[in-house]
Parts: sequence; structure tokens; C-alpha cells
Amino acid sequence: MPKSSNFLRNEKKALLVWFTLLVTATAFLLSACGGDSNPVEEAAEEEAAEEEAATSELTPTVPPMPTQTPTETPDPSPAPTPTPALSQFEQGEKDGIIRSPLNGTAVSEESLTRRILGVKVDNHLEARPQSGIEKADLIFEIWVEGLTRYLAFFQASDVDYLGPIRSMRPTDIGLQNPFGTSFVNSGGQDWVYELAWNSSVRYFFEPEGTFRINGRYPPHNLYADTAALRALDDRGDYDEPLQALWNFGEMPQDATPATQISMTYPYEFSSSWYWNPVLNHYEKNTTGNPHYYLDSEGNAQRVSADTLIVFEMDVYTTCYGCTSGRAVPVTVTTGSGPAWILAEGRVVLGTWSRETDTEWFSLQDENGGDLKVPPGRIWVTLARNDRTTIQ
Repeated sequence: MPKSSNFLRNEKKALLVWFTLLVTATAFLLSACGGDSNPVEEAAEEEAAEEEAATSELTPTVPPMPTQTPTETPDPSPAPTPTPALSQFEQGEKDGIIRSPLNGTAVSEESLTRRILGVKVDNHLEARPQSGIEKADLIFEIWVEGLTRYLAFFQASDVDYLGPIRSMRPTDIGLQNPFGTSFVNSGGQDWVYELAWNSSVRYFFEPEGTFRINGRYPPHNLYADTAALRALDDRGDYDEPLQALWNFGEMPQDATPATQISMTYPYEFSSSWYWNPVLNHYEKNTTGNPHYYLDSEGNAQRVSADTLIVFEMDVYTTCYGCTSGRAVPVTVTTGSGPAWILAEGRVVLGTWSRETDTEWFSLQDENGGDLKVPPGRIWVTLARNDRTTIQ
């Protein structure tokens, strides 16, 4: 029997009620389980997520700081010890240079056998300034009557204009006897000639190679060309190279500073040297006045030296029993006495000694060791005892 419309309507209502109950129950279950969502909250969450994503794109990600692994520091290598620079003397020794036996400067090997030429040079006031003395390999200052004169040695060097030349004295012979020199002078007394004749020295009185000049009066006008004088001695050169006169070496670093040395003589005559720290040499004064020489161009230059050797010695006056002529000062160059070496603005005290005039001087320091002589232009002064002042 067909169902009535009321029945159908009731059935639909029942289904609708059941569907509503089912939906409500489902919603209740979802809410209880947290599955229920609020659209407003969901929208807010989505907006916050988008903002966070945008911010993360704009803000760079900073990586974490790397952890440094400590490394072992190696022990530092010891710094190399610097090699001290060689002095000029040491460098010369290392290079094996050939040194002059007279002054220690570099010379040619063939010059070592050349016979020494000795020339007696005037030092009178009217003889100054002298010429050519700066070229000497070694020069001595020796007391004569009322003043000093010079004995110049030439071996490796020569000069074509040397003078004025004067007469010889006994002390000249004793200084040259060890070397058998050729000795040029302007004369001397007979008894002095006899001393020379009985020595190894060959003397020549105003020989060929000397000449007198205008502009100065005799006896202060005799000059010479040393190269021409060498041909006078028929003995020629030495058979063997000449041995060093000095024990060349450096000035001790602890040597006493010395800027001045003065040697006084009778008649208020004096010879002094002053250290020039700018030019690194000593400059000469004679009786309080600067001493000059004339160079090859005729210009006046200060007499100077790199190294000074000063011997204090006895001096007496004699003519060795002569029956004619006059007595002259004689410096005693044998025996022993005080010696000073000056170089580089410093001084060392020692002792000179010599047994006979056929041998050369021996120099010892205060401890008995060899006294070193710095190479260079060397002047030797034979001073009177107790007449030397050093400052």
C-alpha cells in the first residue's frame, strides 16, 4: 500500500534530524581532537607565515663562526750572527796586497828590491815651503844646529822636484846603515864623510840629477829629480826584497785619545802635530806656525801624516875628535828609550831598542809585545829625552 505523504514527510524529517546529529557529532569530535579550525585564526596564521618567509628572504643567514684549530708555533730559528765588516788593514791582508816595507801601503812587487834612496832635506825658514816631501815613502825629522832637518826615504815612489837639499850629519848615516842606501846631499864635514865611507851607505855630493833654481838664494835652492838619482849607484837593486821595517797592524781600540803631540828643542824650536778629525790625519806645525809644502802645481798644502812615530833619544854635540870643522849635534840611535805611535787620533806608548846601527829598531808595547804600526804616510821624529808633550 503506498505510503502516505505524511509518512514521507516524517521520514524526511527523521533523516534530516539524523544527518544533523551526525554532523554535530562529527564537529564535536573534530573540535575535541583539535581538528576544528577557525577561519580568522587560519588567515592570521597564513599572514604571519608569509611575513616570516619574506623576512627570511631579506635577512641573510649568518653562518656560525668557524672554530679555529690551534696550530703549533715552531721554535724561532736563532738569528744569524752578522759578520763584522773587515777593516781596511784586514781587507788588505785578506786580499794579499803587497805592502811597502817602509810604510805598509800597497806597492808593486818589483819595487821591493829597489834600493832605498835617501835625500837630506833643508828645514830652514828660508827653505820653507819645501817641495816633494809628501811623496817620500818614509821621512825622519832630526835635530841639527838650532833647528831640524829631514831625511827622506824613497823606494816605491819618485818625485821630479824635491828640495831644498842640504848637507848631511852623523845621525843620517846610522839611520841608513842597515839598508846600504844611496844618499844624496849637498856636502858635509870631512869627519862626517869618513863615517859614511866606513858604512854601507853610498853618498853623493850634489850629483848629476840635482839642479839649482832661481827665486831662492843658496844654499836653499838645490833640488833634484829622484828618478835621475837612482842611476848614480852602480850597486843596482837589492838581491832580495827588503823586509818590513815595522810590524804593521791596526791601532788598538782601547788606545788613549791623542789630538796633539809636541817636541821641543833648544833655541825655542819646536815640532808639533795636531789631529784633524775631518781629514783623518795629523797636520804639522813648526815653531808654532802651520807647516806647508808646495805640490806639483806650486800650490801650498799642509804637511800631514797618517801615522807618527816618536822616539825620545839622547843628543850630544861632538866632532869625534876632529882637528878641523865644528862639533854638531848627534842623536844616539842605539840603546833603548820611550816610543809613541800615534794614528787615528789615538796614541800607544812603548819602547824602542837597537843594539847597533847595522840593524833596525825593535818596538815593544808596555807588555813586551810587538808594537803595531798602522800603515800610511809615516813620519818619524827623533825627539830629545823628556821633551815630548802629548794631549
